[in-house]
Amino acid sequence: MSAHLELPGGHYDFWAGHFDPLDPAPSDLDDAFVQLMDAFRIAPPGEREDFTRRLGDSYILQTFAGRAARMGLKTRSTSLVRAGVMAELAMDPHAIDFRDAGWWIPTLHYVMGRLGMNAADEFHAALEVACPSMADALGSMIPRILTYRTLTELRKSELPKVEVDTAAGPGLVTMHIERFEPGYDVLGAIVRAAELVPRGSQYGREEVAVADGFPTVWVFGDWERFKMPDEVRGVGNVHAILRPESTKARGRYGLPQKLWISIADTSSPTYAETLVRHAAEGKLDRAVHYGVAVGSLFGFVQAWIAEEDVPLTETAVTLERFRRPLERILEETPLLPGNDPYELSGISLPGGLLS
Repeated sequence: MSAHLELPGGHYDFWAGHFDPLDPAPSDLDDAFVQLMDAFRIAPPGEREDFTRRLGDSYILQTFAGRAARMGLKTRSTSLVRAGVMAELAMDPHAIDFRDAGWWIPTLHYVMGRLGMNAADEFHAALEVACPSMADALGSMIPRILTYRTLTELRKSELPKVEVDTAAGPGLVTMHIERFEPGYDVLGAIVRAAELVPRGSQYGREEVAVADGFPTVWVFGDWERFKMPDEVRGVGNVHAILRPESTKARGRYGLPQKLWISIADTSSPTYAETLVRHAAEGKLDRAVHYGVAVGSLFGFVQAWIAEEDVPLTETAVTLERFRRPLERILEETPLLPGNDPYELSGISLPGGLLS
């Protein structure tokens, strides 16, 4: 690898909060990657090709691109966002799953719009020095997303994230593909629920998501039926992982203990209470869980571990610490005049996206 184009030493650390979806922690690596991508832009073509060829695991750059989107939005750093775009285009698409090529491009486009950057100029400049095969792979995506004239159009058509305001600043909530038609503010509620496991606590937040189904490790038996029942109008989830130092036990496969907090808007108070009963009666090995209901809103908390020879650190007693805070969130979740999460995120968008 060229002496001028070398990956920074060190790595981003999940447990240091570098990947927290709502409150990513600062890292000196950000500046190092910005300098690397700046050097990539001005390097001779042979050096760029050598860097891409020797890179091997191009997910290193994609990891940075995601980090650049989150931290660029949080800190309003145009240099970080610009470097994230270059990172997505500097990698070889054949070194990753082809479906992952350009994964962060729509989100970076959105953040550029939020920061007042000219997305067309930024993409065109990066494409001029991009890995040729990646430029070909994204030959339809980038022109397509540049046709959107407003941030709202982009968010509704391409963006897999929803921007939300938090106490730590702007964050990004993942949008999945399940039905999401709540009459209550499930998006705002799940962001509040994420505060029950803040960065630096015994759990690391892996994802905060809406338009999601219930957790895949489900207590109701027939998961395919209960993943997203017809009676549920929208679900939000917080997925978190127990810190390794929180338990001395180590299983054969090293699988972590997980915590889920779910909030769902259901068709009626009766159905919400039905889910509470299911949660109480359902049996799942190596898990503790319960449900709560306030009106038609249903909340669910579950700790689970896949390892058969590792005990849960949570018990039915310790998990109770989430009950009253979760009930309070449900009690305070307002009705909304509409149910489009892009319109109800509380973010006021400028009208124009591109100059």
